[in-house]
Amino acid sequence: MESIIQKLEANIETIFKSFDDKSRGYAWYDLNDAFGNKSLSEDQKAKELFIYLANWGMVARGSFLMKHTWRILKPVIEILSKPEYKELRNPEIETVEKSIDLLIELRDEIYKSLRPYHDDKTVSYTLISKILLGTLGCTIAYDRNVKIVLSATGIASKKFEPDSINSLCEYYNQNKTELETLRKKVEKMPCKKCPSFKLLDLVLWSAADKN
Repeated sequence: MESIIQKLEANIETIFKSFDDKSRGYAWYDLNDAFGNKSLSEDQKAKELFIYLANWGMVARGSFLMKHTWRILKPVIEILSKPEYKELRNPEIETVEKSIDLLIELRDEIYKSLRPYHDDKTVSYTLISKILLGTLGCTIAYDRNVKIVLSATGIASKKFEPDSINSLCEYYNQNKTELETLRKKVEKMPCKKCPSFKLLDLVLWSAADKN
């Protein structure tokens, strides 16, 4: 049976055939580059984050983000820019593995910063994981498609919790040779870079049946 890694490898040319800086998926690179650019202001970074979230389906009719502007994301940028979270910036799998508690702490800080703007006081971990994937590349995005694949394969829990992150790290380490080979192929596409968890997200997303 074809593994989800092999599935992405087999379809990599098709997936990236028309991929360029005008493609929806390029929003990740725009945001990740912007967040790492020290010459950009927090306002500019917050705007880039808002655009990325819109591209990734989080600014839609019925979402609490639709009721606000990019300005509610400025505190998020401030949190993400704190020096204690620097090691989570596009980390290798080993760094995430030893920094799971720090990652969860960051998740909770972002939750607290956004909660006052949400009517029912609940901010989804899907949103927070997409923010962290886009800015820091330190987790997968726990969206619907990825959760389906996690449930079907048993690779990790579909909840953005420490045990799930740990299981994803274990999966990466168990398949490191294959994943690193795939990573090199992805980075030869018009992608420039592909941190470990960005690759995992791509593998999981590509394995989902989106019909």
